[in-house]
Amino acid sequence: MSTLSPLLLETRGLLRILAVYVAFYPWVEYFIGRSILIGNTKPIFIGRLFSVSFAILALILCICFFPGLDGNVAGIVMAVSDECIIPKKLA
Repeated sequence: MSTLSPLLLETRGLLRILAVYVAFYPWVEYFIGRSILIGNTKPIFIGRLFSVSFAILALILCICFFPGLDGNVAGIVMAVSDECIIPKKLA
């Protein structure tokens, strides 16, 4: 297996996409936790519902219109459809 095999190039592309997800995910969870502590759970439910709906829609669209992305579709959808919070107040 050469150092520039197609599998290695695909893996590098997927890792770049997931790096965005890893950078923002802890902050999203932090704000969700703060919202739960003040008893504000309805926006979290709505945000997670929107996130799941958006992930399914993005998966379908990426598979239909960009079939050449192969394994990168999962990484793209995971990074883009992270939880969405709609906090009313965080203090």
